[in-house]
Amino acid sequence: MVKILNRMGRDLHSTGFAKVAAAVDHLKPPFYDSADVAGLIYNNPLTEARLSRYPGVLGLSERPSFRNSPTTAVLPRCARSGNQS
Repeated sequence: MVKILNRMGRDLHSTGFAKVAAAVDHLKPPFYDSADVAGLIYNNPLTEARLSRYPGVLGLSERPSFRNSPTTAVLPRCARSGNQS
């Protein structure tokens, strides 16, 4: 699946259709940056462990909005089970 998506991305750039796709894309660049960081953390347990001890993140774990977030329970469970859907 990843190979197909990578090939589609290369083809978009080589044919010039990347400009068309960018024109109809309503998401801002910070969304993609956030998605990259989330993917890095999700797929790299060592990064997740280091990040959990980072001083800037320690305070977030005490906030009710993060503590009660569904992702705090779902993401670790998915990572343990290997479910990446």
